[in-house]
Amino acid sequence: MLPIVAVTDLTEAQWETEVLQSDKTVLVDFWAPWCGPCKLVAPLMTWAEKEYPDIKVVKVEHDANRAIVEQYKVYGLPTLMVFKDGKEVEGSKTEGAVTKAKLADYIKKYAAAKVSA
Repeated sequence: MLPIVAVTDLTEAQWETEVLQSDKTVLVDFWAPWCGPCKLVAPLMTWAEKEYPDIKVVKVEHDANRAIVEQYKVYGLPTLMVFKDGKEVEGSKTEGAVTKAKLADYIKKYAAAKVSA
């Protein structure tokens, strides 16, 4: 039985609307079904979506969305990135599995920080 996934799994067709045009800060998890560390991170994405309601959390399947993967040079998996106002937050791209504590620190640093006007 497959687990219920609350986090939206995006396709290239949804990328522009759901990430680049989002009025919320977006945490993107690039993953693949064959990636062991991705499976470890997946439950943390659901946790993050519940824990941080002001942030949109989405997943992008690596193999099925090659244009996005190439555009953002996603080579290692899992890769996390944060987008605000249609742009990648500088320094937010990180590769590899993370613990809940590291994810919380990452979100506070890149996603939850208020952008000064």
